[in-house]
Amino acid sequence: MMKKIFSGLLAIVLMITLTGCSADQIAYKRYSGTWVMKEANVEENETATNAIAAALALVKLFGGEITMELKDDGTGKFGISTEPSNITWNAQTIKMDDKEYTYKVSKDQLVMNIDEKNTITFEKKTETKKNE
Repeated sequence: MMKKIFSGLLAIVLMITLTGCSADQIAYKRYSGTWVMKEANVEENETATNAIAAALALVKLFGGEITMELKDDGTGKFGISTEPSNITWNAQTIKMDDKEYTYKVSKDQLVMNIDEKNTITFEKKTETKKNE
């Protein structure tokens, strides 16, 4: 009898906890962290997105990374380590430089849609633990 009561109370607590989480709060917990740009899929006639692909190639050539840091409060930074731009984000969009981009996350990859044809793919950077 006690097991049934305990199970019922546990189920109620879980339901209350889950209903209190919005889609944004769930995204903040799941997707916050540092994401590293891995590739830009662009059409040849798109000059702005080609500039992104060229910048990525140049940064990689010199051993650097273009990163996007998503913080769990809905803010973040995007750019090369010296000149990041501020961004805001939620469960559906990432906003930077007054433009909103939709995105999807699958496993450890985040694909941001620049427009109908062009995307940028990021991989989540895993933190390495230092041996003490």
